[in-house]
Formats: sequence, structure tokens, C-alpha cells
Amino acid sequence: MCPLSVRNQRARVAWALALSAAVPAPGAAAAPIARNSPTAYTLALPQLATSAAGRELLEYVVSCALPAGVELESAGYRFGGALGLAPGWLHAAPDEREQRAISACLLARTNLHGRRVEISLRSAAAGPRAGAA
Repeated sequence: MCPLSVRNQRARVAWALALSAAVPAPGAAAAPIARNSPTAYTLALPQLATSAAGRELLEYVVSCALPAGVELESAGYRFGGALGLAPGWLHAAPDEREQRAISACLLARTNLHGRRVEISLRSAAAGPRAGAA
């Protein structure tokens, strides 16, 4: 996975807004993701994956939000989880804590030159809550 670059900032902001619009407000009944199997899910709005910028954003959001071994499919593309900062996203909109964790993860992976760099995310609040899966 290549690091995010801030070179095309307007496109990234537009896609971030589109992604947030795809997810219902915290506490809303409708889940943004449908379950296909125990480890495969489908995003409710596949148009997010129809452009290269959208796929890049989804790649990072999913890797930050979902746990390893869980995949999200959208428009024929698959995106794998890695860190599990918002596993509840599979069943409902991310709560504020999960949204902050995903945002921090995305920002930590963004750099001006688009080069891969090692990062360390540390927080007492980071990571999935006990019992979350």
C-alpha cells in the first residue's frame, strides 16, 4: 500500500465528504455495510470505488477501521482490514471515538511526498474495545 499524498488535497477532501455521507449518523438503524460471509462485506454505496481516488481512500479507511482478515467489497474491488480501530462499522455507523481513531490513522499515513514511512500510533483509547469484533 502506498502512502497517501497531500498533492491532490481537494480530491481527498471531496472523497472524505462522500465517504462520511455514505455512513448513517451514529445510532441510525441502517448499517452502511452488508454481510456476505463471516469475513466478507459489501459497502452500501459502490460508487465510492468507481474512481482511483475513491479506491485509494477506501483502501486506507478499511485498513484502519476493520480488523485483519475482514474484507470489504465495493464495485468489484476488495479492501482488506488491518488495524481494527472501528470494527463496529460492520454493523452501524462509527461512533465518535471510532471516527477519531480512523481520522488519526489516515492523517498519520499522509505525507507530502507520497513515500512509505513507518508510523507508530499510540493512544490509551486506540484499538477495538474489549469484546468488539
